[in-house]
Amino acid sequence: MSDHPEKHVETWLAYAREALAAADELLDLPNVVKRVACFHAQQTAEKAIKAALIFSGKKPPRKHDLKQLCDALPAGWSVKAIADEVDRLSPWAAESRYPGPWPAASDDEAKEAVAIAGKVLVLIEQDLKKRGFGE
Repeated sequence: MSDHPEKHVETWLAYAREALAAADELLDLPNVVKRVACFHAQQTAEKAIKAALIFSGKKPPRKHDLKQLCDALPAGWSVKAIADEVDRLSPWAAESRYPGPWPAASDDEAKEAVAIAGKVLVLIEQDLKKRGFGE
């Protein structure tokens, strides 16, 4: 990967888009455990927010807490206004990958997670464009 910041941002966005595509595909597959779609939804949001942090000149922390990541963004990023909604995806970073006492994701929860992730990606891409990214 190039050291050029715009290249780093684009790479993080590409990974976010891939995670969203995977999450969306998993929603429609029969016999797929919905927590896997929730994990990819969480990853979409995390990677999109980290792209925004990199664009803002910040090194993204190695954290999965989406509220903390939103809070780390400078003022003016649209996703900050929905940080509490976005934070509902945070538990899927671990809960979806490790056995534990938590309930399985329902179809509705998975659909909601993917919808939130899509909203995050759209907001980040819109804000990046407003800030001149990709020009």
